Amino acid sequence: MANSRFFIRYQTALDRRMFRLERKYRAKIYKELQRQRDELIETGTFISRFEPIFRDLYGADGLTVGINQYNLLNGLKTSKSVSDFFSTAWRVWMEVFVQTRMAQKIVAIDTTTREAVQEVLRNNVGVPFNQITDQLKMFDRQRAMRIARTEVAQMANESQRQAAIAWKEEVGEFTMYKIWMHRGAKDPRAHHVALDGVTIPEGEQFQIVDAYGVEYADYPHAENLSARNVVNCSCTVTYVSEAYYNARLRG
Repeated sequence: MANSRFFIRYQTALDRRMFRLERKYRAKIYKELQRQRDELIETGTFISRFEPIFRDLYGADGLTVGINQYNLLNGLKTSKSVSDFFSTAWRVWMEVFVQTRMAQKIVAIDTTTREAVQEVLRNNVGVPFNQITDQLKMFDRQRAMRIARTEVAQMANESQRQAAIAWKEEVGEFTMYKIWMHRGAKDPRAHHVALDGVTIPEGEQFQIVDAYGVEYADYPHAENLSARNVVNCSCTVTYVSEAYYNARLRG
């Protein structure tokens, strides 16, 4: 894939934004996990309050990422304005997403927490919570970072995808291309690194091959992917028009 300064600037800006968001939401998620731990120690159970955190991530921050993707497809260098069509399509999608996949994500996180707590309790029958706090790793900073990195990447992929769908419907574009982008990681998945820069038509699927087999996905963090290709993954997908691809990116 040939280099395009505009495209490189876009990807660099997205990478920096995601890094800032990972730090921002790591702090928010860790604070909520610590609150849950304290409530668990005091009452023996906890009530989740992740919803407003995820609303901010997928709502306000997701909208910014979506606008930038929309403007990349339009060939613009500003993110200050979008069409009414895009704004309406985004609001409709968000309403559905909040009630479905976002809610499912929160339930899954809380279920994992409760199952981990139960495992600790089974290994410490009769021991008070305040005497086993060092074993409650499900509330620590490391898990907060895993959740933040996973969800920030999920947000970026969902937001860019929805922006691309809205743009395609608005302009009547029949062909787009999508590019798998691997962000740096301390222990990267080799099969994700191998996909870095792979560009395919928007209607095709990426092939993800690892030691466990092959998975196919429309984009990183797609709903059908197994946890081994999602958890702690920060890969993203970026969409470009056929005209932009042919003029600026095609090798």
